[in-house]
Amino acid sequence: MLAPPREPARPVDVVRHLIGVQAQLPSAAALAIRARASGTTAADVAPAPGSGELIRTWLFRGTLHLVASDDLDWLLGLVRQTIIARTARRRSELGLDDETVHRSLAVLGEALSDAQPRYRADIVDALESAAIGSGCQRGLNLIRP
Repeated sequence: MLAPPREPARPVDVVRHLIGVQAQLPSAAALAIRARASGTTAADVAPAPGSGELIRTWLFRGTLHLVASDDLDWLLGLVRQTIIARTARRRSELGLDDETVHRSLAVLGEALSDAQPRYRADIVDALESAAIGSGCQRGLNLIRP
């Protein structure tokens, strides 16, 4: 045995301990969580992403990860400058200047104001309705770091 037995943990505790869990495939993320939380079943993990305790985000490396919602602010503080630098060239190519990005924040704030989970397509549609995310992957590049 490499480590003492773990106490049962909630999915959010596992994700918080790991900082983030890759979540391109939700089923793989659930398995990663279950493997680290003794006594956790698939049913225990399934409701967690919709509970508000976990957020599925592109915060790390441009791939989807689950992070604890309580950790999002400090994690974003750590990676913010890297994200800005990494995306600057592509945003410039798409004509997404600072003014457009700031306008999109208002649109996104309104679209997400009820704090309900949204599909990416719904968020991009909100940007397109405001004539911000029209074509050429502009909308996608505004919502992903």
